[in-house]
Parts: sequence; C-alpha cells; structure tokens
Amino acid sequence: MPSPHPQFLPLPGADLRFWPRIDLGMDSADLLGRLRDEVDWRQESITLFGKTHPQPRLICWMGDPGCRYRDTLC
Repeated sequence: MPSPHPQFLPLPGADLRFWPRIDLGMDSADLLGRLRDEVDWRQESITLFGKTHPQPRLICWMGDPGCRYRDTLC
C-alpha cells in the first residue's frame, strides 16, 4: 500500500523527502509509456576539444510558459 507520508532523509543543508511508493493513479508500465511517448525528449550535442558529440542522454526542459534558465527557454 503506497504511503502518503514521505521519509525525511538527513542531508546537511537540504530538505530531502522520499516517497518509496506513491500512488499516481496508474501502474509503473503505464507511467513509463506516457513518459516515453508524451514528453518532448531531445538529444542535444556538446563540443569537447573542438569536436561535437551527441550527449549520451535525452533531456526535456519543463517549466512555466516563458520560464528561462541561463538563456534556455523551458
């Protein structure tokens, strides 16, 4: 049974809460499928020592409309 209460994890200078099992109204396979299919994932590139390489991860910036982080529109 999922717990509505988080575990508080001690970490100096941080307020860290962990929910070991949380009820999101769907099973994990459905959640993974929605994340895979409905999120605008992108693979960006990085330049190291003059050569450009694809980053070894997919990313997706999310935020309120118009939100910027270091000149990146979320």
